Formats: sequence, structure tokens, C-alpha cells
Amino acid sequence: MYQKKVNCASAVCLTTDCWTSHATTSFMAVTCHYIEENFMLTSELLDCFSFTDRHTSDNLAAELQRISSEWGVKDKVVACMSDNASNTKGAIKKAGWKHVPCFAHTLNLIVREGLKHIQDLVTKVKNIVEYVHRSTVATERLRATQQQMGLEQLKLKQDVITRWNSTYYMLRRFQQQKEAIIAILAQPESSSLDIRGVGYTSRCVRDIEGL
Repeated sequence: MYQKKVNCASAVCLTTDCWTSHATTSFMAVTCHYIEENFMLTSELLDCFSFTDRHTSDNLAAELQRISSEWGVKDKVVACMSDNASNTKGAIKKAGWKHVPCFAHTLNLIVREGLKHIQDLVTKVKNIVEYVHRSTVATERLRATQQQMGLEQLKLKQDVITRWNSTYYMLRRFQQQKEAIIAILAQPESSSLDIRGVGYTSRCVRDIEGL
């Protein structure tokens, strides 16, 4: 039924992405977008599969052409949207389609560039968050310290490189729990962590909020 609906479309746009799961399995997905006769915008997942080959432009292009041919839309593709990875852009070009960069990914790159002046602080906070997440002792000590200080018992947040706002949420949560975090880092086993300058997170949070 879905293939028949897609075949009826006079023109389509595709979106594609590749990612790796927590189990280190690589996946590729292709979604088709088109307007039906009743002028309703419709999206259909054409394929989502484990992609074990190298992520070269040639290999990605072969999969894009295979999927679009199987669904009968190879010659109907107006444009294909993806992130700004050079291999994916190259694959779309090899397939003979126009590439449209993902707005969210482009925005992430722009903001990441703007955050470079606080990268040292971000790295220090990230290392501290990773330490607390890895250590059950540190996690329990943080919870106990939060309770002792009358703070809300909130877990620390880790940032994700592909989502700039996750850095903001990480810094904001760190700033909210700063006193408790500094208290638990006074223990000898955490002496290898660099906490110099982490007191400036509140100013960084205000700067990012302006974005």
C-alpha cells in the first residue's frame, strides 16, 4: 500500500542519515517526503538497515540508488537532505540529486563555532560529569551531599556533540549543583580532575542563553 502511494507521487524529496547505536552497530535510513493529491504532506520510511560497509561516498550512493530504484522514485527525486558530512554530500551528488543541508545540523555547527572561546571550561565540566557518571561512589556521594545542603537531588547531564543545546543543559545543571559537586571533588580519589575556573559556569550559561 505504501509503495503504491509513493509511486503515485510526481516528485519527492529524500532525507538520509547514518548513525551508530550504543551497541556499536551502524545504521542507515532513508525517508521519502511528498505531497498527495489532497495536498497533504506525507512521509514514508523507505528503509532502515544495518550498514556494515565503509561509509564512503560510493557505498552510500549505491544504497541510495538501490532504495530509490526499489521504490520507483529514482527519477522523481527533487532534492535529498542530510547533514554536512562530506561523504554523505558526495553520495547524494553521485546519485545525481541536489543536496540540501540539514538546518539543525548547520545551526549546531555555527553555535559550536561560537562556543569555542569557552571550550576549556566545557571540557573540564564534561570530564567531571563523566567521572560522576562512571563512579557509583561519586554518584551516591553527590546525592548525599545534595540532601545535606538542601539542594534538589538532580543528576548531572552530559552533552552530545551533535546537539549544541545539550552543552547548555549540561552547564546549567552543573551551575545549579555547583556547591555539591565541588564538595565531593574535594575527596582524594578525584584529585586528578581539574576544577579550576568551573565557578564561571553561571556566566557561560548566561552567554549561551543569549543564543
